[in-house]
Amino acid sequence: MASAAKKRKMNFSEREVEIIVEEIEKQKQTLVSHFNAGVTHMAKNNAWMDILKKVNAVTTCPRELPEVKKKWSDMKTEVRRKVAQARAAIEGTAADCAPVPVILTAMQQRICNLLGEATIISLPAGDPPQELKSRIALNSARLLQEQRVTNVHIRQIAQHLEGQNELLQVMRRCQEAQALAQERQAQALEGTQAALLALVQMLRPALKDLRKFLQSGAEPAPASTAAPTATTAPAATAAPPVGTAEEEQ
Repeated sequence: MASAAKKRKMNFSEREVEIIVEEIEKQKQTLVSHFNAGVTHMAKNNAWMDILKKVNAVTTCPRELPEVKKKWSDMKTEVRRKVAQARAAIEGTAADCAPVPVILTAMQQRICNLLGEATIISLPAGDPPQELKSRIALNSARLLQEQRVTNVHIRQIAQHLEGQNELLQVMRRCQEAQALAQERQAQALEGTQAALLALVQMLRPALKDLRKFLQSGAEPAPASTAAPTATTAPAATAAPPVGTAEEEQ
């Protein structure tokens, strides 16, 4: 053969099945269809990956995600088949005249609860009493009605959460815009301060010169020297003696 046949993996152990059901019960708001209105595909995939890790932590045969999902799908199909068989027995629509008792294991009952189906009561062989049939039908109808109301409430909660998420996003954008405006205002203030500092540096020499000029204008002027009078005239300007003048002639 060109390629060897793919080796068939071991069946899921009871422990693996228990982990799958237990984890889906924990994350039913994400993974179960009538609980997960509004849940994103990414959130569902993350939940499945978490389940896969926990299954591989206890198994001797490493599993892949498609295997785990298929196992869950097969278990749901088996439970739904038994539920349909039980309803047919209760309503008297079974092909056989004598209804076959329907028995769910504890694990299947947990899956039944996850699927939102009414609790199945194992029917004894033979035709059940009409009172029991009416009681079971009434309880089933009540449970289904309660489930529908619960689904409506879940959808309303999901819509409310979506609205809250949109409001939070708007508030976050407003905060980001406010922070950006404050940052720009701080930058403008820094620019103004820098411009004022540069202006002061430019005006400082002129202010010094102005201060010197003002100080020099406030000082008193020095006293001026008086012109010499006739009493203080030098002796060389006095008239020479008579005798001396005649001798010169």
